[in-house]
Amino acid sequence: SLGGFIFLFFCNAAAKIMNNAEDSYLCRSLKIKKSPMLESLGLAGLFIAVMLSGSIVPFSSDAIYVAALLSGKFPVWETMVVAISGNWLGLSFTWAMGRFAKWEWVENLFKVKHETIERQKVKIDRFGIWLALLAWVPFIGEAMLIALGFYRSKTVPTLLMTLVGVAARFYVWTLVLGA
Repeated sequence: SLGGFIFLFFCNAAAKIMNNAEDSYLCRSLKIKKSPMLESLGLAGLFIAVMLSGSIVPFSSDAIYVAALLSGKFPVWETMVVAISGNWLGLSFTWAMGRFAKWEWVENLFKVKHETIERQKVKIDRFGIWLALLAWVPFIGEAMLIALGFYRSKTVPTLLMTLVGVAARFYVWTLVLGA
């Protein structure tokens, strides 16, 4: 499927970044060669990469995390904690962007009527902070977080739900990979 192809494409790029072992199935099937781009930064490189992907920078933190786990260079629990904290920090920044935006900016910049913004607020308020559980979903997650910030969701519950969603996602990847 297209989704699987896109995921493998990101895995390929992430494996190159994290210098994945060339003898793994993923690397053999995708013909990945070693590249020390973020390897020299170690877990700090993982933190930076997943933090950026948690913000509005469009690339896959899943692929980077999978590549870091498959490399076997870092302890699993440290890799998971670094990925969770980095991604959560990036997503928190995304939420803050919405929080500090002003209604007038949105109306003028995107040519959106005030009534449309009010209707969207009703939709966001319907699900509230529960939307933050899905903040890790590419593209729509960032949009939901910006909306939660923009419509002034409660800070602590929103960011805690974001943390729960991110932690669950990376934990599932860890289980799936048997790491």
